[in-house]
Amino acid sequence: SRMGESIYSFSLREIPGAFKRAWDLEEQRLSRCGKSVWSLENEVLQPMILTAVLYAGLLAFFGPLMLIFLPIQMAFGWWQLTSANYIEHYGLLREKMSDGRYERQ
Repeated sequence: SRMGESIYSFSLREIPGAFKRAWDLEEQRLSRCGKSVWSLENEVLQPMILTAVLYAGLLAFFGPLMLIFLPIQMAFGWWQLTSANYIEHYGLLREKMSDGRYERQ
C-alpha cells in the first residue's frame, strides 16, 4: 500500500488488481505449457470452482437463507486478506535496480 493511503482506497484498488495479476500470471504459465487458460489446470479457476460447488452444496442443504450469509462471509474473507496485505506492505518503497528487478528488504 502507498504511504498515506487509507485501507479503504487500498482495498478498492487491490482486490480487483490482485485477481487480474493472478489471472495474467496463470495465463502466461499455462501458455508456456501449451494449455488453455480455461483448462482445469488453471490454479486461479480451481479454487473458484471449489467455492462454487461448496456454495451450491450449502444452498442445497440450508436453503435460500444462505444467500444472506454467503456474500457476507465472502466479503469478510476478502477484507481480512486485504487488511493483512495492507498492514504488511504499508508505505513499502523499493528501488528498481539496473537489471529491472526491485531490491529486497
